[in-house]
Amino acid sequence: MAYMVYSSIIHSYRYPKDAARTMVPPIKRRYKKVNIKDSLTKYGLISQLFHWIMAITIIGTFGFGLWMTELDYYDQWYQDAPQLHKSVGVLLFGVWILRVGWRTFSQKPQHPTLAPWEKRLSLLIHNSLYLLILLMIVSGYLIATGDGHSIEVFSWFDIPSFYTQKGLEDSASELHEIFAFTLIGVATLHGIAALKHHFVNKDNVLTSMLPLNKKKTNQIGTPK
Repeated sequence: MAYMVYSSIIHSYRYPKDAARTMVPPIKRRYKKVNIKDSLTKYGLISQLFHWIMAITIIGTFGFGLWMTELDYYDQWYQDAPQLHKSVGVLLFGVWILRVGWRTFSQKPQHPTLAPWEKRLSLLIHNSLYLLILLMIVSGYLIATGDGHSIEVFSWFDIPSFYTQKGLEDSASELHEIFAFTLIGVATLHGIAALKHHFVNKDNVLTSMLPLNKKKTNQIGTPK
């Protein structure tokens, strides 16, 4: 009997009746639901996939193209590298068409923290990127088909030549190089601006194009 009374006293001392009320629920990290379509505050999953697939592909093909120009005739990649470069370019053009179509018919996120001049500059940069990508792809196509040859895309299908002209390959090659370096330059400014908004302005310009966005919740899932 004495032992039971002693245990009850110790238990009450260590665990007061109001302990459950005074305890703060542990904070958990929970991801917000990923939306497929764009909203007024964030790009949807489809736009994000288009953006990052094109960004990675463009950077990769640019670096690959620079490396490709250093190959000599006896290198084992001398024939295969241009074929791979052209095939990726054709697929990139398909993604470009889908992305432009999706962007045209989707609502665009609004960024109220941007000044009017920043919105105009952002629109100019975005449109310039789309135009430069198209010009780079078209000039690449003319390089590959200017002599009448078709483009074999990963042995899946061929893209025929629609226009031939003497010296077309050389002119298109010069333009292709100019468009490629200009595109990388504008894309670099675009990336620097996004980082500036994230780390200096601390707004959602960058995170609106990222697939996951964390929010704090308590144990029962109530947003904090």
